[in-house]
Amino acid sequence: MGEAMLNAIIDATSGGLAGVISTTTVYPLEVIKTNLQAQKKRTAPGGRPPRTAPEIARDLVARDGVIGGLYGGCHVAAVQAFFEKFIYFYTYSALKRTYTRLVGAVGLPANVLLGYLADWSHLLVTMPAEQVAVRMQTTGAAALCALREIRDERGGLGGFYSGIAAYVVLALKPAIQNAIFEALRKRVLERSARALGVAARELSAAQAFALGAIARAVATLLVFPCVRAKVLLMTRATTSPSAAAGAAAAGEAESARANARGSVREVLRQVVREEGVLALYQGIRPELVKGVLSAAVLLMAKEKIAASNRRLFHAAFGRRCDASPQ
Repeated sequence: MGEAMLNAIIDATSGGLAGVISTTTVYPLEVIKTNLQAQKKRTAPGGRPPRTAPEIARDLVARDGVIGGLYGGCHVAAVQAFFEKFIYFYTYSALKRTYTRLVGAVGLPANVLLGYLADWSHLLVTMPAEQVAVRMQTTGAAALCALREIRDERGGLGGFYSGIAAYVVLALKPAIQNAIFEALRKRVLERSARALGVAARELSAAQAFALGAIARAVATLLVFPCVRAKVLLMTRATTSPSAAAGAAAAGEAESARANARGSVREVLRQVVREEGVLALYQGIRPELVKGVLSAAVLLMAKEKIAASNRRLFHAAFGRRCDASPQ
């Protein structure tokens, strides 16, 4: 196995394991955030106002218990996270290696482009799992039940890719995050090398955590409206088939399928028209808290897992596996 291929596998495996750790660590925040984004900001006169994050947490625990309410769908999300990060980092490493060979050093704009392309590589596999996880988070349904509901409400397998158009913008988030992290990482390592007089190969846990938090905060602020549009597309028509079997079930089901197929642009326009421009950022506070913490844990874990794996391979095979060039 070539050294470049070995490095790509190490990066991908480290990213996948770090994704599982990160997802599990912040999962209750993800559940609360998703429920916040899925509700409407305004209600009819006399209706109940939108719930706050503490109210959502209390309602979820009262309905399904602590584990079922705050960790419902966690196993699905963890599997999704492993494959998403594994495929992303493997594809990113391959694209970066090819770019370096054909063009030269990878600057910040090129890094964003490569990360953007890499993020599309996992969607065929991970979007159905994400749809199921979101349904479990917002309705408390079991995994198989959520699968059947999405299939029935959205007219077949295509319903599992509802909201994919949002990734035209959403794929920029991990791309921007990764590009900013790598740029900051390179600068910190260069500064450490000058201070210590020896080449620094890895960040400390605290450094990786801080840089990951900064990178994710910038990326989230830039693309959040499309994050909310994607959640709204995924959570439309969540009435269960049994409940929909009453009066006018056929017409309501068809209307639900039409809503579920709405475009991201239509959703954004509807939110602005009905709830105002600020509603595009409804749920951004828990998204920032969850996203920043998640990315910080992810990149810190990946940095340390990758460094450990490289040392293990070096000890086992007598070959040094360096980090990908930044």
